Amino acid sequence: MYCEYLHMLNVSAVCSEVPGDDSLAEVRPDRCTFPPVMPNLYQRNATEAARIAGAQLDGFLFNIRKLVFDTCYIIIIYLSGIVIKELLCAVLWIYVKRSGFMSLRIIYETDEVPGSSDTSTLNKT
Repeated sequence: MYCEYLHMLNVSAVCSEVPGDDSLAEVRPDRCTFPPVMPNLYQRNATEAARIAGAQLDGFLFNIRKLVFDTCYIIIIYLSGIVIKELLCAVLWIYVKRSGFMSLRIIYETDEVPGSSDTSTLNKT
């Protein structure tokens, strides 16, 4: 029976001898008759209310998609503006520093008052 099934599926397999299994000879295919199983596909009840509900749902989904798309678009434009502003400010600052337009002082942070000398290094006599 298994060999017939394999040949029905066009499987090229050697199945005439199954080692260690003699119970297949006792199975008779004429004892069991199974009716073929036919699928019952779901068929939608296409009434007027279902078409109206479908149109409303399509409109709702379109508006949600448009809202998400527009929000992402606005966020991208905002972030692009921030990046461009930061880049322009950095370039402008480099030009101002190199041109000498502004006199910049380099300020150091110290622990001592400016102009005082360290008295610990002086020779005391």
